Amino acid sequence: MNLMFRGIMKKYKSDPDGNTWLLMAIFLVLYALSSGLWHFWDHTTGFYTTTEGLNRVFIKLDQELLSGILIIFFRMNHAVQGTILLFPNGSGLEIQWPCSGVRQLLQVLFITLLLPGPFISKLWFVPLSLGIVFLATILHLVILALVAGLEPSWFYTFHAWITRIVFYIFFFLIAVIWIEGIAGRAYVKRID
Repeated sequence: MNLMFRGIMKKYKSDPDGNTWLLMAIFLVLYALSSGLWHFWDHTTGFYTTTEGLNRVFIKLDQELLSGILIIFFRMNHAVQGTILLFPNGSGLEIQWPCSGVRQLLQVLFITLLLPGPFISKLWFVPLSLGIVFLATILHLVILALVAGLEPSWFYTFHAWITRIVFYIFFFLIAVIWIEGIAGRAYVKRID
């Protein structure tokens, strides 16, 4: 009986799953904290007014990339007026600061910097995470532009539900890559 118990304990101690649950809990706490901090920041000093210049840069970058993707990959005609893309069916898509990706980039930066793990790995993982979130922002805008240009009546459903879920999937993917691929391995103790 004692040998069986030792075997189970040895397997448990060398198994990173115990750390996986702890790191995932830390990720969820950091995600909730970053969301709460954003809401506090937005309702007190105003997120947009604090990051106005950064938002303008990202809105312009998002708009240029989106416009190019729609023309090159989807051959979708549209006109651009300011921050609004107008489609032949009469609908339009305006990129505003909540969809610029700045909030999500700051959230991922906050979470990845504070998640436990080897600092040296963060030097390459943080920029990779920011790149993944930026690509998710562009994917979000491409999906919304296609919906607005092809079937505008579906826009609310896609904007409020489907593309929001895509963002959560990307956030979760970043956490899983960090926890399972990098931080989890760093915390595994070898028992000989």
